[in-house]
Amino acid sequence: MTEKVFLQYTKDQLDHNYDQRAWAKNADEVVARYVSRSAEARSTLHCDLDIAYGPGADDRLDWFHAGKANAPVVIFIHAGAWRNFNKGDFSFVASSFVAHGCHVVVLNFSKAPAVRVPVILDQVRSGIAWVYRNLGRFGADPARVFVAGHSSGAYTTSMMLLTDWSRHGLLQGRIFRAAFCISGTYDLEPIILSARGSYIHLEGSEEHDLSPIRHLQRANTQVMVAHCEGDTDEFQRHSRDFAAALEERGLLLESIRLPSINHFEIIEAFADSNSPLNAKVLGYIARSA
Repeated sequence: MTEKVFLQYTKDQLDHNYDQRAWAKNADEVVARYVSRSAEARSTLHCDLDIAYGPGADDRLDWFHAGKANAPVVIFIHAGAWRNFNKGDFSFVASSFVAHGCHVVVLNFSKAPAVRVPVILDQVRSGIAWVYRNLGRFGADPARVFVAGHSSGAYTTSMMLLTDWSRHGLLQGRIFRAAFCISGTYDLEPIILSARGSYIHLEGSEEHDLSPIRHLQRANTQVMVAHCEGDTDEFQRHSRDFAAALEERGLLLESIRLPSINHFEIIEAFADSNSPLNAKVLGYIARSA
């Protein structure tokens, strides 16, 4: 098929741009590291696992403890194109942040196509509201709550910045000190036109309503936007456009493009104490004290 369906892309080219594994030949190897390193993190860090934040079977979170009073919190929203992985695959993200005095909360949620994206977003909102209401229980600082996400989790993170938290029992205002969006997508139009549209079933105005880049007038949180050389062309475009839109509204902390790594490796860089990306994130958290 040679007809253009979005920007310069044919349908086949667009599908290729939303298939990260086709651009990362070592994807299986990297994902295997996620699993082994996550098991190690759960066995070595002080953590409470499978805490229920809601009534559903998937409404669970893992809390990794900072080990000190009044510590900041990083809430992490995992990747998976809304249909893969679970919180246990991303426990490894906690290790570096816990070592630097942060609590880390890794959220779980249901997957498409069993549930639709709006349901996933509401689950994550419920999880974050639960975390916020229980900060005192864990000795965390309500003035230093950060949210981070990778890939589809970065999309979900950006949607959290637009949320009216008063509808979830919290005071509306600046819930998050900052957000870290890693190799995400921020406009649903090309995603729905790609093969991903076969399991992301949106209705009516949802494509518009759930595209965060179109609604940044509702945001009040500063955001770091990171992507990498090995991201697909489309994912790189999303990050550039999102960073530019945030900058226009005075909400961009920093835009970073990491060389020589791919979409699956960038979240390892986010969690690696020897990585410049990890150092930048920890620097922002430290300066929030």
